[in-house]
Amino acid sequence: MAECKKILTVDEEQNIDILTQHSVEIDTVKESTLMRQIISELKKTIKENNLTALSAPAIGYNKRIFCVDFKDSEIKTFINPILVQMKGLGLSRECCQSIPGKSFIRPRNTDVTIMYQRPLGQIETRQVAGLAAYVLQH
Repeated sequence: MAECKKILTVDEEQNIDILTQHSVEIDTVKESTLMRQIISELKKTIKENNLTALSAPAIGYNKRIFCVDFKDSEIKTFINPILVQMKGLGLSRECCQSIPGKSFIRPRNTDVTIMYQRPLGQIETRQVAGLAAYVLQH
């Protein structure tokens, strides 16, 4: 059973490396056990903390995986994501669980197309706009 993980924050020096380094792709076949564990822990942590989204580095894994709760269905998982098309530009006021107590105004594209893998390895493309686009870029 998955556990709710502690979200790493930048105010703890030992977390800086994992939160600031580039994450690496996960091999959905060779690392399937680890991938399932990360996804399960991300989803549990999102639910227990009432979050919109969370990435693997935020819970201590240097892997390119994140989950988003779009609130209209189950929590979606994005593995090895790539932004393939971006349109429009807007400003987004964002906060981050890893930088508690602060918010930032960030330029973000208002419409994005993302290509990613699903947990079973199939490749999908999804176009989103507005708040969903901001969340995927964060």
